[in-house]
Amino acid sequence: MLKADEISDNPYVKTFDQLGQVFKPGTFMTNYASFGQRRGQSNFNASIQNTRESGVLNLMSGFNRQNFRLNIDHALNDQIDV
Repeated sequence: MLKADEISDNPYVKTFDQLGQVFKPGTFMTNYASFGQRRGQSNFNASIQNTRESGVLNLMSGFNRQNFRLNIDHALNDQIDV
């Protein structure tokens, strides 16, 4: 019959990293550029953005997104912009 101290002194041969089997280190990167200019009473602005995330779950892929934006506004007078 085993005594209590013999059970607690039992060396375990194999250990498991439970979190390591589900999660992984993830990376995040974003690039952003914006270009703008004012000509007379008009403003022009364009921007682009690239975002990548590798994700932290082993069973799922990451996230990628690309954005493009174009803004134009014109001052009709001192109080109204279109």
